[in-house]
Amino acid sequence: CDVVTHPNHPRYAATAVDGANSPAGAPPQFSCPSTVGVFFGAMGVASATTFALLGAACGMAKAGVGTCHLGIKRVDRVMRGTIPVIMSELLAIYGFVGSLVMVLNLNAPTYTAFAGYMDFGAGLTVGLGCFAAGLAIGIVGDVCVRVYAVQPRIFVPMVLMLIFAEALGLYSLVASLLLQSVSRSSRCPRSL
Repeated sequence: CDVVTHPNHPRYAATAVDGANSPAGAPPQFSCPSTVGVFFGAMGVASATTFALLGAACGMAKAGVGTCHLGIKRVDRVMRGTIPVIMSELLAIYGFVGSLVMVLNLNAPTYTAFAGYMDFGAGLTVGLGCFAAGLAIGIVGDVCVRVYAVQPRIFVPMVLMLIFAEALGLYSLVASLLLQSVSRSSRCPRSL
């Protein structure tokens, strides 16, 4: 167990009294390094990638059906009708960026349990944010592209709605990067 909280535990005195095993800014009850932290960090990477890809896939599938419907009615407008599909793909990129930053900072010898928990939260933040944005882009894109087949004046409002839905994924990426920066400040000191 990585958390040592009982005063009679032999490692409690080493971590709580002199703080030799705890990084600067981290609570003294976390030992260094932490296998539990690495597990949660890896789960954060998996969450970011999986949920962002699910959101992108749902958005592309739903908006792609509307684009195919547009191709039946007005083939000359199909290229403009692919905007929701392209914007859904950006969500996968957001999830990839979030997980890539986590993977590059996943260093087992200096990783604490606190860092793992923060990275897990960061992965869920970007993953679920992109998943929700993908659902919104898919629904709005499908309906608006079908309407665009009969009314071209819906194009600008459609793009605005899609931009606002895409911003949800971008906000989740920013929040995830902020959580990861807190995680990086609580690493174990490197032993020479």
